[in-house]
Amino acid sequence: MESIWLSAWLKPTGGRRPKRLVAGLPVIPRRKVTHRGIVIEEMDFDAILARRPSVVLVDELAHTNVPGSRNAKRYQDVEELLAAGIHVISTLNIQHLESLYETVERATTVKVRERIPDRVVAEADQIVNVDITIGGPAAASEGRKSLYQGTD
Repeated sequence: MESIWLSAWLKPTGGRRPKRLVAGLPVIPRRKVTHRGIVIEEMDFDAILARRPSVVLVDELAHTNVPGSRNAKRYQDVEELLAAGIHVISTLNIQHLESLYETVERATTVKVRERIPDRVVAEADQIVNVDITIGGPAAASEGRKSLYQGTD
């Protein structure tokens, strides 16, 4: 097994700060998939398995993979990586938890399409909570805007 590899899946719209935080880590190139005439970049699951890193960073745990992928959801990819002995560090916004679906919908009137079973989080070795409201009302407003626009 190699040391740390950064999965090719760091949300492209994540801004400059996340890119700076992972600068210098090796990157596994994304695979390009054509779906309905559109080229989509996805995490290259097979390349990660082939390299067998000890740890991989995988953004957006609730992501729905492009049709025809090995698994329908990214959390299923992560479960396979874990079963292969690869440690995974991932990200998840809490509105994607199945048990919070109705609460989020009532509070925001937004139907969150991408959801994961709560058991996925319950099986985690460690959870770090990061609150988007740290910057005060403006940051909270941006967080809500992101939720409404589906760009979380």
